Amino acid sequence: KGIPLTMPFRFHYFLPCMFLQLLALSKEVKLKDSQDITAHLLSQSLSRERIREIRSLFSPKWFNSLSRTKKLMYAETANAIFELVDSRKDSNPDDTYNGFEPLLLRASFHSAGTFEKRDSTGGSNGGTIFNRGELEDPQNSCIEPAILEIEDILNNSETPKSDALVIAGLVALKRMNFPRMDLVRMSGGRKCFQKLAYRDRLPNPDFNPKEQFLHQYGLTKRELVALIGGGHEFGALHGKCSGYEGQWTPNPLSWDAEFFPDMMNNDDWKWYEVCTFKNNSIQFVQVEDPFASGSINEEEEEEEEGEEDACAIQNNEIPLLCEEQAMRGCHFEDGLYQAGTPPCNDGTLIMRLKSDFFLREDPDLRPHAIEFANYPDTFAEVFGIAYHKLTHSALNRCGVSGNPEGCPHGSRCQRTDNGGGYVLEECAFAKRFRQLH
Repeated sequence: KGIPLTMPFRFHYFLPCMFLQLLALSKEVKLKDSQDITAHLLSQSLSRERIREIRSLFSPKWFNSLSRTKKLMYAETANAIFELVDSRKDSNPDDTYNGFEPLLLRASFHSAGTFEKRDSTGGSNGGTIFNRGELEDPQNSCIEPAILEIEDILNNSETPKSDALVIAGLVALKRMNFPRMDLVRMSGGRKCFQKLAYRDRLPNPDFNPKEQFLHQYGLTKRELVALIGGGHEFGALHGKCSGYEGQWTPNPLSWDAEFFPDMMNNDDWKWYEVCTFKNNSIQFVQVEDPFASGSINEEEEEEEEGEEDACAIQNNEIPLLCEEQAMRGCHFEDGLYQAGTPPCNDGTLIMRLKSDFFLREDPDLRPHAIEFANYPDTFAEVFGIAYHKLTHSALNRCGVSGNPEGCPHGSRCQRTDNGGGYVLEECAFAKRFRQLH
C-alpha cells in the first residue's frame, strides 16, 4: 500500500505469464504442424503404422526444427525407401535371399567409412560415394545397385543424397529387426560435394582393424568391436564382388546376435582359399589357419611377386579374385562349385573374414567380443551408439577439409573436437575466433 506499481515491476510480474503463453503457443503450433503432416501422409494412403515408422527414424529435435515442406520431403523419401525394401526386390542373384536391406546398410557404412577424424574430411557428409571416382573404388564393388536405387528414388526430390543414404541405412536396420532404433535416429542437413572422391579409406578385410577404427574414426575399442560385429550380422559376400563367398549368419535379413557366439564359442573353423573365375564358378582349397600360432604377420600375407595361388594351380586358369576366409558347419572336398550354390546340405555357407578373427584373437579386442557373445542386449546398445557416431561424424562442419566454404565474410571455419568421435565445425567471426585461440 502506498508503493507505486512501477513499469519495471509490472513487466517482471507479467514476464513468467508471457513466457508460459509463448511456450504454449509454440507447442500448439508444433502440434498442429504434426497433425498437418500426418494428415498429408494419410491422404497419400500411408497407414498410421508406416507414419510412426517414418517418424521413428529421425531425431525429434532435428525433425521438429524443419519447415513443413522439408518435413514432408524427408518423410516421403523415407517412405519410398520403405517401399523399396518391402517390395523384396533382389539386390544380387548369387545369394540365398531376396532383399535390399543388407546392401543399403553396407552402402551407408561405406559412405560413412571414408571419414578421417584427423582432418575432418570424408564421411557421409558430402555424399561422395555417389561420385563415379569413389563408387568405382574396388572397395565399393557391387554397391552400385543400392546407389542407383537411391538416385532413382530422389529423381524429383530435393532431399540430399547424403542424407537419403543415411535414411536408407536406418530403414534397413528397422526392417532387419535391430532392437535399439532409439539409438540411431538421424539428424540431417548433410551436403553433397560433386567433385570429390575418397578412395582407399575403408578397412582392409585382411588386416587388424584396430588402429584404423581408433585413429581414423575416433571410436573406442569396445565400439569398433560392436560396429564390425553388428555390420556383419547381416547380408552375404559374393565372390565376383569381393573375392569372398558366403554369409556371416544363418539369417542374413535379421538381427539375431549370432555373429559373436558363433565365432567365439566354436573351434571347428576351417580356412580356405576362395578363387572366383570368369564363368562365375568358385573354387575352394583348404589352407592352414593363419591364426594357428596365436598371431599373424600382416606383411607376410601379401604374396611374393610371381607366386601362384593354390586355386590357380588346380584350375589351370588365372582367377579373377582369390581371398582367404574361415568357414564352419559346411566342410566339403576341395573343388570347383557354382557361385550361389555352395556345397552345403542346407545351402548356407557361414564364413568369417580375417578382420573378424582379429576381434577374437587380438588381446585388446577379445574381451569385448566375449562380452558381446554373452550379453546380446549390450551388444545392440554399443552397436547403435557406434553406428550413429560414425554416420554423424563431421555432420556440422562448415566446409570440406576445414576450408571456410560457405562462411560469411569476416568469419573463419573453427573446428572443435568433443572427444567422442564427433568433429564439429562452425563459422566463427574474427572477435570470437581470437577468443577461441
